[in-house]
Amino acid sequence: MMKSLSLIGVVLAAIACACSTSNSVHEHTANFSKVDSLTDAYLVLSDSLLLSWNRIVSTEMDKSRTLQEIINDLDNASLLSDELRESFQVRMEQLEKARFTQETVGDEQIVEDYDLAFQSLVNDLESLRKTMRNLSFSRSIQLEPACLTIALPIFSTRLFTRINQC
Repeated sequence: MMKSLSLIGVVLAAIACACSTSNSVHEHTANFSKVDSLTDAYLVLSDSLLLSWNRIVSTEMDKSRTLQEIINDLDNASLLSDELRESFQVRMEQLEKARFTQETVGDEQIVEDYDLAFQSLVNDLESLRKTMRNLSFSRSIQLEPACLTIALPIFSTRLFTRINQC
């Protein structure tokens, strides 16, 4: 009987020890899962932020490329004076230098300066388009009709569809 009581005592001690270890392992697993969950949430947010930033950069680069293509098209059609072409090129270079980065995107002034510089270029190109349209219908000024026939539709289409889509 004594043996059976000691055997029962050993079994109960082993069960108590196992339960205690099980709770400790369970608590460790629960803590580990919380950390994993937080890490996972952080990585998802980080990936989302990077994806959003890449979209912003891609959009801004597309807009700049479109402006450059419009300037090149006008120049190739001999519709820009040397002075005007140089002015647009300098402004495009300044626009590229003024573009915000991940570090500076939080600075409202930098973003606003970039947006104003971009919009200024768009406005000047739009103004030039309107001037060319008016000149093309004016009989007092002789412009090469083939240039205007080709350049104006390309210019108008790119300016209104591609810039506004970005």
